[in-house]
Amino acid sequence: MKYSTLPIGIVTVLCILTMVGCATRPPEYPREAIVFDYTPASQAAPGSADVTFAVVGTRLGAPAPQGMMQLPSQVQAPFFVDFATTMTKDFMEVLGAHGYGVRGPFKTYDEMVHPDKEGSNLILTAEVVFTTDTSSAQVERVFHVGYEEVYAIRGPVTVNYDVNLVIHESLTNERMWQKSITIEPFTVQLKSYYGYTLQDLAERSAKYGKVFQMTGGVPIEVLLEKENKFHADLGYALKAQYNEILGKIYDYLDPREMAIVKNQAAELRKRKVY
Repeated sequence: MKYSTLPIGIVTVLCILTMVGCATRPPEYPREAIVFDYTPASQAAPGSADVTFAVVGTRLGAPAPQGMMQLPSQVQAPFFVDFATTMTKDFMEVLGAHGYGVRGPFKTYDEMVHPDKEGSNLILTAEVVFTTDTSSAQVERVFHVGYEEVYAIRGPVTVNYDVNLVIHESLTNERMWQKSITIEPFTVQLKSYYGYTLQDLAERSAKYGKVFQMTGGVPIEVLLEKENKFHADLGYALKAQYNEILGKIYDYLDPREMAIVKNQAAELRKRKVY
């Protein structure tokens, strides 16, 4: 069914027609490309760490946002997919900066062929779990178009996420080491540019496997898709933390600790394979 979201600015026309004299709404905020990037502060000589990693792409976990029902099929917002893809790319840079040998990135472990598994000592991957709460953002009726009521969305949206860093032995894929990074929750204020009907919100939520309820909040995936200003504000909030997160990951992957993990993995490989 065709969606009928309308710029809230259309209310200006309605106000003029009724002689209310409302102010003109500014143009829509442009869509910004949010680019995450990390550059390690130092570079070791290639191969100096004497450990070879295969990198498997970062996965996105999908917990239920607070107070929101979910359908069996879940679809991740492109914004979060881009975040995970960039983190995988920067893992390659972090490992190279430590002097490790690097293979990949591979989309999954099963995508790796045997020579890649045999030629690597360890596999590095991660899971990022975003938890969002939009229930405090109010869905407010603003005007009618024909027989339909149109709603705006205003208020705070809270986001936090955990990064779970995991290392496996490359032939057995058995877990050897794990570190978790928990990010302090942050809040982004939303003032929707568009007006939505309740049918719009229900159908757009279903696209992402969510069930829209007035008291549960609008799924953040819908907001990121439609609201350019909110998309930018959330992106810049994450960018402010991104270097700190990758800096911690750089520290965790210290060659002295990874040499110990490599030796443990070699012992495991002997027991399991031979």
